[in-house]
Amino acid sequence: MFYNSAFTHKANFKDGMLWEAELMTNVFPKKLDGTPETNLKSYTNSSVFSQTDSTGGNAKFLLKISTLFFHEPDIDWWIKERGATYYDINSFDIAGLYNFLKLNNHPDIELITTTGKGFDRNGNRNCHSWTIVDESYLINWILARLKAP
Repeated sequence: MFYNSAFTHKANFKDGMLWEAELMTNVFPKKLDGTPETNLKSYTNSSVFSQTDSTGGNAKFLLKISTLFFHEPDIDWWIKERGATYYDINSFDIAGLYNFLKLNNHPDIELITTTGKGFDRNGNRNCHSWTIVDESYLINWILARLKAP
């Protein structure tokens, strides 16, 4: 859970990762009436997926929805640029969510893991950028589902 990693690893975080951790550790306890230790139910109810819940938490609501994930878990970039580990980034949760849905017979799910495609609008490396998405593939994927009976 990123909330927990924010406390454990915040001293190592840099730039956007540090900003997000600071925001989360200050805002979440106020909005969710406590911490995961004092109000786990509120955090589970607010999460798309819960690795610690055998039912997947809210992931069950995705079991009949066509789902396509794009992600680029460039751990070298995350360590160097953000001071983060796999545990700290959403790739860990994306893989867990994808696997949970596959194991529960999701009929239309896909995970696309890219390498070397993430760059910001100034051309700087950022694996957390929308440039990891193959736009033509995504549009065709959406159109195919719009045409489906």
